[in-house]
Amino acid sequence: MSASIIKRFIDASIDACKDVDALLKAPRTKEDYTHVDIGEGGDHSLLIDIKAEKIFFSYFEPFAAIYSEEYGHHGKGDYLVVLDPIDGSDNLISHFPYFGASMALQYQGETIAAAVCNFANGDFIYRCADEPAMQRKLTGTETKRREQNLFSKVGIFEKSSLYTKIVDKLMINKLKFRSPGAVALSLVYSFDARFMIFIGKNRPFDIEAGLFITQELPRYLSERVIIVAQDEAMLEKVKAIVLEEIR
Repeated sequence: MSASIIKRFIDASIDACKDVDALLKAPRTKEDYTHVDIGEGGDHSLLIDIKAEKIFFSYFEPFAAIYSEEYGHHGKGDYLVVLDPIDGSDNLISHFPYFGASMALQYQGETIAAAVCNFANGDFIYRCADEPAMQRKLTGTETKRREQNLFSKVGIFEKSSLYTKIVDKLMINKLKFRSPGAVALSLVYSFDARFMIFIGKNRPFDIEAGLFITQELPRYLSERVIIVAQDEAMLEKVKAIVLEEIR
């Protein structure tokens, strides 16, 4: 594993995200939001997704193979970038400010660096190897360590509308939450939440980067369930509620 390749990955991620951000802020046509194919991840790919993916390909393919939500496998190399070019496309279309990109660099099947960018507010959160998670603004240069918000009042429950019994029990236990609709972003914003819940198919494009960046937070992982919490007590409380209803 080379420190230089990790730096190259982070630099390429920042530059690619800047170009995609410019693409998303430029005037768009109705065709940008048309479905053009079924992507590797099983969702409908929009033309804007494909345009963003091509930008990322141009930055990553000189030094890594790519496994992307839209195209699937692309290129060859000892290193692999697991990519979601636009996480939260429905939010983007709806002008709901919660959409971004997710990138994880892997070597021999292990993630060694990752980044998640929120295009709506410019947050760029990343982690390199064994170093702490860091944050900067996409258009800035100042970096700071990504710390937990221990005063948070709410959690995150992605796709909560599909699990009404769990919602009811969370409410009974006075565990407030939001369901913003972009799993990769919600994972990295676990630093700011009392808990984060995702139930569904664990696709690498959605989870690899976020899980690597938040690796020190208490968590429960299974084939169907991801729970990240601000502390062990909260993890056990939320896990008991979730697992009771989905067994």
